Amino acid sequence: MTDSVALKSLHLEYRLWIAELNFYINLLRIFNDRLVELTGEKKLSPENFEKKFSSNRENIDELRHRMHIEKMNLAATSRDNNADSHYKIKIPNNYAKIRDDFFKFRVSFNELKGEFLRFENK
Repeated sequence: MTDSVALKSLHLEYRLWIAELNFYINLLRIFNDRLVELTGEKKLSPENFEKKFSSNRENIDELRHRMHIEKMNLAATSRDNNADSHYKIKIPNNYAKIRDDFFKFRVSFNELKGEFLRFENK
């Protein structure tokens, strides 16, 4: 594995991950709206989905914050070095942890999504 990466590629990766997290926020809002409908109709009890949605939102906010800081640091490095698209930097020490946390979150969120959709279809 290489120990360097194109700065602008890494910056783009963070931007894409943040956009995906924003998408998950929108899904959580939609799921919560549907949960309110279902519980308001007295058809189904919430089955702790409110807590799960809130926990996922907190995880998203924490991940987005970490990614945003890294993205801003990369943008500053790019400006400071007048970097072109091929300018390489050493892979930041916290990159692997952020990436792993993001991929774990993605898996976890998709499990929650499946669980909620099965619940909603009862």
